[in-house]
Amino acid sequence: MKNVLTVIAVASLTGCAAHSDISPTRTIQSDGLEFIEYTNNKTGIDSLITNQAVKSFKTDYQKAPSNKAFAQSVSGAWNWKSNRSSVEHARTSALVGCQRNNKKSEDIYPCKVIHVNDEWVEPVSVVTASEDSMRSSIAAPTRPHVWSDHKQLAIDSGVCRKKATDILTALGFSNVVTSPHGDYVYGNYVGNRAAVKCVPLSEGTFLYASVAGPDVKKVERLRNEIMWQY
Repeated sequence: MKNVLTVIAVASLTGCAAHSDISPTRTIQSDGLEFIEYTNNKTGIDSLITNQAVKSFKTDYQKAPSNKAFAQSVSGAWNWKSNRSSVEHARTSALVGCQRNNKKSEDIYPCKVIHVNDEWVEPVSVVTASEDSMRSSIAAPTRPHVWSDHKQLAIDSGVCRKKATDILTALGFSNVVTSPHGDYVYGNYVGNRAAVKCVPLSEGTFLYASVAGPDVKKVERLRNEIMWQY
């Protein structure tokens, strides 16, 4: 029997519902899998799902300086960032923060940016699968994506590695460790793997960072978030 997953149990983990109206919209057939699409039918401030999100949006986010963005999941997880170097940086930071709060539900109810600076982007929607089709989807092999970047820093390699540990920890990576030889710092994040290497030069340090995982957009966001903080 195919029992369709609902958002009710997930939302209860993140706080009381606020103004949102979440309902199934349609059934999608794709590659033999059955999906139910859920949509948050409210717009504007009424689209915020939890009372905590509404309070933070009204009392803090609206007064925060640009560049800023607010991200939310149908699960009820949310996060916002402000005072970033660009709008894209704000969007990425908010998404990563929301995903960190949404670890248990991100694969089913992904975070989306819903507000940027002074404008609402779109209502939150999500596609979820029946239990049987989800098992098939999880069992199917996925091709990993790898994004990397590098730069030369005017800091000591030891400082670079310490900063890598702090950055990965702050972003919500787990099992953050330094390799036995001290060159690499590793961390895991919801099915993704990051590696940061700090190579000492005659003057400064050569930094190389890479992130690998099944979702190309998430991999790119995590790579950008790591590099922006150096």
